Amino acid sequence: MIEFGKYRYQMFENAGHWFPGNKANRCHNCGDCLPRCPEKLDIPTLLKETHELLKGTERKRLWE
Repeated sequence: MIEFGKYRYQMFENAGHWFPGNKANRCHNCGDCLPRCPEKLDIPTLLKETHELLKGTERKRLWE
């Protein structure tokens, strides 16, 4: 599933309106999400780890 996750994650911010969403590295570590999480998760750290796991290698867009 990790390879599939990498494939789908690469579509964020690259596939335009076909696959809307932002990559996890857009987190600014402001901490606004921390008191809102009912599970008390360290969301900024989880986002950073997720980005490192799924970012893969940079690819060139087909139309560039």
